[in-house]
Amino acid sequence: MAGSVSGAFFKSRSLLGCISVSFKFLSDNLLQLLKWGVALLLPVALVSALYGLLRSMAVFESTGVLWAGIVSCLFCIAGYFCFTALIYAFLKRFSQDGALPAFSLKEVGRWVAPELKRVSVSGLFILVVLALCAAVVFLLCRWSVYTLFASVPVLVVCLLPLWGYMMNIYVWEDVSFGKALAKSFRLGFSTWGTLLAVALVSLGVAVWVQVVFALPFVLSSLAFGASVSSASGELPSFFPVLVFVFSFIAVCAVYFSMAVMVVFSAFQYGSAETCRKERLTETA
Repeated sequence: MAGSVSGAFFKSRSLLGCISVSFKFLSDNLLQLLKWGVALLLPVALVSALYGLLRSMAVFESTGVLWAGIVSCLFCIAGYFCFTALIYAFLKRFSQDGALPAFSLKEVGRWVAPELKRVSVSGLFILVVLALCAAVVFLLCRWSVYTLFASVPVLVVCLLPLWGYMMNIYVWEDVSFGKALAKSFRLGFSTWGTLLAVALVSLGVAVWVQVVFALPFVLSSLAFGASVSSASGELPSFFPVLVFVFSFIAVCAVYFSMAVMVVFSAFQYGSAETCRKERLTETA
């Protein structure tokens, strides 16, 4: 991988530098991410695709929809943690060697296992916080629209450092959970503008990836659902298989769009942490 970013992960970069190096890492290592990501996510993607197919066929009763949705959601969360741990394992190897060499499945498992615990703990905490914030927003909507408009910006300001730095600090640094949480807000508030710009760019790329690859599933699922609910509607016999394939592709696309956001936030963290250490050295 000639001309790759090199092993200097912790390097002070401008906003455009963080975006550029994130795109370069993804483009240089796309095949590795696709290969090992699909292999890791295969069970989760198959379960999610099957759920999407059965849901479009309306084979569930109301209770069945609830339980099937819960099981599918749990599988998706587990898959997200595993895939995120894989990305961090790749980033750490990349930071040491400046490239991702060829490796075996056994080596991948050995790299992912140490990261999975910290990714799961910080990821569950962030999910709980997001759920609580969603509940607060829902209650504010029922109370008054004006309180909603006043509180949502405050929630965004507070949640952005948590999203951008909490998991990165907990994974990259040998610190306790409490120290990682406190540092994420200190570092996040000091670099809030850059973090917001990186978040918006990565979110835009992630949404674009999801729309492009999920659109065939959405259209085919709507067509299949309309055919099932209509007495006269008929579709080819292979159409359920087509819906399943499109659903599988859409699930993988969602995970890889999440990978874009993880990589962007990781390089932003590396730059922000380096700038912080440089400022401390200058004032010492």
